[in-house]
Formats: sequence, C-alpha cells, structure tokens
Amino acid sequence: MATRKGVVKRCRLKEFDTPLRTKGIIAISLSDDDELHWVKQTSGKDQVVLVTSAGMAIRFKEDGVRAMGRQAAGVIGARLGERDEVVGLAVPAKGEEILVASEKGSGKRTPVEDYRLTARGAQGVKTLRVNEKTGSVVGACAVTDQDEVMLMTAKGILIRVPVGKISSQGRITSGVRLIRLEEKDEVRSLAKVVKQGEE
Repeated sequence: MATRKGVVKRCRLKEFDTPLRTKGIIAISLSDDDELHWVKQTSGKDQVVLVTSAGMAIRFKEDGVRAMGRQAAGVIGARLGERDEVVGLAVPAKGEEILVASEKGSGKRTPVEDYRLTARGAQGVKTLRVNEKTGSVVGACAVTDQDEVMLMTAKGILIRVPVGKISSQGRITSGVRLIRLEEKDEVRSLAKVVKQGEE
C-alpha cells in the first residue's frame, strides 16, 4: 500500500482472511491529512517505485518494508519536499518501464534500471524535469510497448494512447506531448488499460 504522503505498508494476504463484515475492516491507520491511494499485490521479492508530483522517483526492494498487521500505520517510503506528494506506485515486472504524465499533457517512459536502487525513505531521483511548460506530474505506471494508457482531463476529455508511440527517454528530460489540451484544461489522471481477458 502507498499513501499520498509517502507512507508505505506491506501486509500478508492472510491478514484479510476474516469473516465478511458489513462495515469492512481496517487495512491501514492513516493520519488526518493523508489518503490511501494505491494497493498492489506483490510476491515478497518485488521492487517498488514511488513517483511524486515534483518529478521525483524512488526505487527500493519491497522486503525493506517489514510485513505488518492490519491496524499498523506503515513506514516512510519516500521523503517528500514541501508541497510534494506521491502520485504513483508501480511494481514493475521484468522488461517494463516507468511511464509518467504531467498536468500540461507531457509524458515519457524511462527504463526501470535508470532509477538507482536505494533504501526506502530516500528522496529519490528526478524522473521528469518539471517546469512551467510541463506542470506537475499527475500519474505514473509500469508499462511495456504492447500496453495502452488512458489520460483524463479536468474537462472530462479522455484519450487512449498506445505506449509504443511514447518516446523512451532518460530521467532528466521533459518528455513529449501526449495530449493536446484545450485552454484552461489540464490532465488529472493516468491509468493503464487492462487488456481484454484479464481480470
């Protein structure tokens, strides 16, 4: 699990093997100013990449986070700067790249190996050169050439983009245009399209 404030938590699935309750069960204890946004199933031997709105990314081994009980609050996964927040969690498989998208429609994909492996709780490295032209990073996901992603804007415009048409670039670049925006519109979210036949 990962939260907007950079907290991560690892739980064994058996922690949730409980009788059905109408009110649900606690999965993580959150501070009042934080939100749980991402939950991914992992093998116990995966690597995790957290991406922030300021264009930073941190890559670490998931076993750097000990398995905890459901009511635990988690630990620091990414050390954030002022006004920064996590905007994406990826658990990349072999051969996948990290794709990022920004408010003003820019984006790119970068090989996972370009992000040095560190311990959790670090500040990370640049994944996108954030400036006035790009705006803040709004989303990130792990992709291959065969994938497609969808971008949603504040005005409700939705566009589907084949990943193979998005440039693979180094970390410290501003990316390419993914979507041409109308005046006063901006990208709000990025999601990988689930292939037909997958759950």
